[in-house]
Amino acid sequence: MLRLAAYIETFRHRLPIAALLLALTPLTPVFGAQLIFAGSGTGTSGQAIAGLVSFEFVQHNFGSGNVNAVEITISNMAPVTLLRGNLITGVFFTLPSDVGALPTGVAGFDGVAPAVVLANGTTVTNVDLGPAVANTSSDGTFQLSNGPFGIANSGVDYSLYRYGISTVGGGLNGFSGSAVNGDDYGIFAAGSNVTSGGLAAARPLINTSATFWIARPTEWVTLGQLGPKVRLGYGSLPDNALEMFEAVPEPGSYALAGGGLLLAAFLRKRRTPKQ
Repeated sequence: MLRLAAYIETFRHRLPIAALLLALTPLTPVFGAQLIFAGSGTGTSGQAIAGLVSFEFVQHNFGSGNVNAVEITISNMAPVTLLRGNLITGVFFTLPSDVGALPTGVAGFDGVAPAVVLANGTTVTNVDLGPAVANTSSDGTFQLSNGPFGIANSGVDYSLYRYGISTVGGGLNGFSGSAVNGDDYGIFAAGSNVTSGGLAAARPLINTSATFWIARPTEWVTLGQLGPKVRLGYGSLPDNALEMFEAVPEPGSYALAGGGLLLAAFLRKRRTPKQ
């Protein structure tokens, strides 16, 4: 402690600037910073549904070397999934109009599921999920769409969202028809029984979570540009959707800011002349 106090005293005239820089740094998210959305509600047959969606700036190789990308991870956090109508099947989000359209082809969209239970009941790992090429293909079962989206029969207004990643089209415009017209590869909650009952006929299914990567346009510079809400789709889109999400700060993203502000306040107090 004495060595730290001596260090601060030696550089007390320089540290206020450093502390201010530390406090301002997280205002521009860097690689590793996350923005997390969480929500819960009631799904098909009154069963609980819950999910997490995280966004993170990373580097990703779409086949021609690493490029700037955003990593999106969707997780089913429900206690258990009993019915195919409660499988998580998509996520919708928005960005400002000045951010260029996100790429939907193989050069800019990719996805993987750590574990998938196939139709025969066996589990395979690291399954390729995108982009969607055909509903019956063994991989490429998700699709990224730039919209536009309309209003579902249930009254849900998808026009509020510019982008969607989904394994279920459900007639929602913006997706290319038969490429995403089933709930295959829906995401079930950890610990669910997918070998019998309401989920067996829906296999192949993703166990707990799936991760996607999208090449990031240069205009998308901070995670704060994401819209204030994220819509999580479940079951047969577009009528089943959950929009109860609020951003949850990632502690590591703000620890540096807090430390910088506290340091600045400490130094200011030490430099204030006594009355």
